[in-house]
Amino acid sequence: MDDQTRSNLNSLVTSLINDWGATHGIFVKRVSSDRFMAVFNESILKQLEISKFAILDDIRDVTSKDNLALTLSIGVGAGSASLVELGSMAQSGLDLVLGRGGDQVAIKHPSGKVKFYGGKTNPVEKRTRVRARVISHALRDLIQDSDQVFIMGHKMPDMDSIGAAVGVAKMAAMNKVKGRIVLDFDEYDRSVSRLMEEIEGDADLFEQFITPEEALADMTDNSLLVVVDTHKPSMVIEERLLQRMERVVLIDHHRRGEEFITNTMLVYMEPYASSTAELVTELIEYQPKHEKLSMLEATAMLAGIIVDTKSFTLRTGARTFEAASYLRANGADTVLVQRLLKEDMDTYLERARIVETVEFVGNGIVIAHGQPDRVYSPVLIAQTADILLTMKDVNASFVVAERNEGGVGISARSLGEVNVQVIMENLGGGGHLTNAATQMPEATIEEAIASLKETISETYEGEQTE
Repeated sequence: MDDQTRSNLNSLVTSLINDWGATHGIFVKRVSSDRFMAVFNESILKQLEISKFAILDDIRDVTSKDNLALTLSIGVGAGSASLVELGSMAQSGLDLVLGRGGDQVAIKHPSGKVKFYGGKTNPVEKRTRVRARVISHALRDLIQDSDQVFIMGHKMPDMDSIGAAVGVAKMAAMNKVKGRIVLDFDEYDRSVSRLMEEIEGDADLFEQFITPEEALADMTDNSLLVVVDTHKPSMVIEERLLQRMERVVLIDHHRRGEEFITNTMLVYMEPYASSTAELVTELIEYQPKHEKLSMLEATAMLAGIIVDTKSFTLRTGARTFEAASYLRANGADTVLVQRLLKEDMDTYLERARIVETVEFVGNGIVIAHGQPDRVYSPVLIAQTADILLTMKDVNASFVVAERNEGGVGISARSLGEVNVQVIMENLGGGGHLTNAATQMPEATIEEAIASLKETISETYEGEQTE
């Protein structure tokens, strides 16, 4: 920007925030070019919560008129008499919000409870190739300093988790280090079974897959663990590996939640990437070229991108196409991807029965549910939520159904106008602005739907619900 535009914008933002402070009785002080500090009491915080921190919308709306679209990120520490603790909670809340893409507020309490407000914009794609290269080189050094690399995704891994793991194993091979992918062979999703059948036909690739018990037996102090497609300790395939490994790297594309893997040597979290497979593809481009990607490895990674973007329709940036182009140039087979993603007739009919139960609960928000006493796979629930989004007049969809582990799962999808992440977090889950989920272990389908309706109504009071 030229100096005058920047100066005008600075003045505009400062005056908006100062007016907001004066209106609510908040002491506001600008502490640097892009940072403010605010001090207020509990009763003012309650007022701000009632208005759902309208300052977020004001700043975004005023600046977007000039095609600049600035957003605020706010971290609040509350509930402690110690100023030091309040300060560290506010900073930690701000880090959390920035990790989730900004344009929102996190209020932290000493109990560890966090409340979120805002988050109505999709995170802007702001990672650069420079960052990808720096992370790739740092990861290369860590791999070269290790005797072996273990790669682990989340429980019930999907295409993105397996594709990203295959990519990281390839990075280890490029650096002449043995890569092992940890997988529970009894617990992976049916949608992944065709990919695993293809992998079993490739002896070199299949021998890289090991069970959690083998990984625990083989690990040494000099082993490296790379966690892909999740940042929650409770979600990984084998938590004991995480506890025992001292050298851990994290690569993920989900918005950061409160539960987070700590003590990592390297974190590459980009909430504006379409998939973890996309991030891993970019990292591979800067690795030593001792080995080329095989057709099946490139295909597995491309399948991960295609599944997570719903065939390049959701969360797809320019970098997504560049990653897909790189994989295609390295032999990814698009016809094989289609074969891997084919579904059987029974699944299609199951989904149709869930869609039949749909009801509108507000302005473009729909809820559908599975039959009581019938267990559905998480992928089927998620696919049904995706399909409901393609229907006319639907802006957000929620599908409630019983899960294998007992209890009820809710899968939520949105086109961006409704922040399903905040709704799912209020019910104990999380995810993205447009893609989120939760599990309610003790609830029935009726109780889960009642809680969901109440949460939607609280989150979008008078705005989204009828």
